[in-house]
Amino acid sequence: CSLSDIPFLTLWMDNNYIAVKDDITDRKQAEEALKEKEKFLRTIFDGIQEPMHVIDRDYKVLLTNKKLLEMKNVKQEDIRGKYCYEAYQERNELCGQCGAKEVFET
Repeated sequence: CSLSDIPFLTLWMDNNYIAVKDDITDRKQAEEALKEKEKFLRTIFDGIQEPMHVIDRDYKVLLTNKKLLEMKNVKQEDIRGKYCYEAYQERNELCGQCGAKEVFET
């Protein structure tokens, strides 16, 4: 098998330069499909009429739904990556009855 037999790879040689052309159609289609799925899930998440958020095990905010953002009068980009207790309660440590801590410990 030679390189010219590979349909997605074409080589040009000109003045000692080699350029590789790669067909990225499949990758672009996969990226677009992922964007559509993310948009779909975000629409569902924001459509939930109860305040919700997603945090990691370090208690940092990953995602907040529209209802909670409105309740706390904050923007997603302003609280993403902050500790939940800082973002929502203006505290410097975990809340006393932290529900997330109970979940993480089970």
